[in-house]
Amino acid sequence: MDNALNRFVDALPGYVWTALPDGHCDFVNERWREYTGLSLAEAAGERWLAAVHPEDLPNLQLRWRAMLAPGEAGKIEARLRRRDGNYRWFSIASSPLRDDDSGKVVQWCGLNTDIEERKQVEALRRNEDLSSIIDTIPMTAWSTGPDGYCDFLNQRWLDYAGLTLDEARGWGWGAVIHPDDRDRLVADWQACLASGAPVHTEARMRRFDGVFRWFLFLGNPLRDEAGKVVKWFGTNVDIEDRKRAEEALRASQRNLIQIINTIPTTAWSTRPDGYCDFLSDRWLDYAGFTLEQAIGWNWATAIHPDDAQGLGEYWRACLASGTPVDTEARIRRFDGVYRWFLFRANPLRDEAGNIVKWYGTNVDIEDRKRADEALQASERNLIQIINTIPTTAWSTRPDGYCDFLSDRWLDYAGFTMEEAVGWNWGRDPCGRREGARRLLARVSCFWHTGRHGSAHSTLRR
Repeated sequence: MDNALNRFVDALPGYVWTALPDGHCDFVNERWREYTGLSLAEAAGERWLAAVHPEDLPNLQLRWRAMLAPGEAGKIEARLRRRDGNYRWFSIASSPLRDDDSGKVVQWCGLNTDIEERKQVEALRRNEDLSSIIDTIPMTAWSTGPDGYCDFLNQRWLDYAGLTLDEARGWGWGAVIHPDDRDRLVADWQACLASGAPVHTEARMRRFDGVFRWFLFLGNPLRDEAGKVVKWFGTNVDIEDRKRAEEALRASQRNLIQIINTIPTTAWSTRPDGYCDFLSDRWLDYAGFTLEQAIGWNWATAIHPDDAQGLGEYWRACLASGTPVDTEARIRRFDGVYRWFLFRANPLRDEAGNIVKWYGTNVDIEDRKRADEALQASERNLIQIINTIPTTAWSTRPDGYCDFLSDRWLDYAGFTMEEAVGWNWGRDPCGRREGARRLLARVSCFWHTGRHGSAHSTLRR
């Protein structure tokens, strides 16, 4: 391009360039050079592509090659970097200049037109359309800048709070947060702004009529290609009903615990794996533990050392099989005294039959155990007395089944107790079968006529 033409093109109020048939740039006018800060040498060939925004470069190159092949005019939109580093949108129009005789492309002529304002208007319209859409969704929504400064709240949010956008924008929205929740919410929000972590917190918001309701605050950061947060978008979800249900459940649990703590026995519960998560006050008072000292597996330290291993093995077997617990062991009282307890527990299952919880009680059976031991001792003494009297003696159940024979009887007959109990005493291991049969017949008659009068008797030689 000759100098006169160059001066003419440089004077045009637009960004003009030309390129060879293969698309390589061979000229950019002065306005183009002033905007980009690139010289002709720095823009020649394909080096001008350095001024194109990285996000727009792939599409521009694809479209440019698509125009070069058939030699067709066209337009491409892309952002070009200004000499100060800022990008602005341009419409890049190109037309081929052809040889009159052959029709071949001998030059490309182009004009870049600044369309930044048009793009901003389009973006504003899109935002307005988006705002209209967001205003119709059935929940509150908002957005902020990277620093947390609120720049948008949808109509549902504004209607709930009874505020205008101007009143709520920036940090004005904080006026509707419950005073008891404000400091915590601000601390959570600032922590998320600093770390870029998603927002997930709860606080009460004042409704237009002065009523406070619980809301779940959810928010996520929008990041650029470098990972820098450029925007925050979030919603506030009304969870008042859920909070009331949770409080009702907690109140119900407190009432249940109070009931359990008033029943006259110890009670406890565990997870499916046997990890203890609750012990009644009566259990804790008996053992002298706090709940923190007893939960998990620490309760086992109160079990008598002689019973601990057996109880542990039995408990693990029940956990594995789902079999109800029914066993005995000694538990140490707060003063160091051990008492016998009956351990009973049943599993709670879900609809699929899976165990979700174990519930159990420990019943003090120390007095019963002592009574049993006293009875056993009394029976031993009675047997010793019977075995010392100079005659044979025996006893039976109501149906005649023999359950005891004195040592003198056994010595006489040559039987062991195991050989003689039941109806085996009637047999004759020593060959005296006839005598045994007669004795058995007489005893049988005795039982059937009811003349025995007692299930205890003696046989004299």
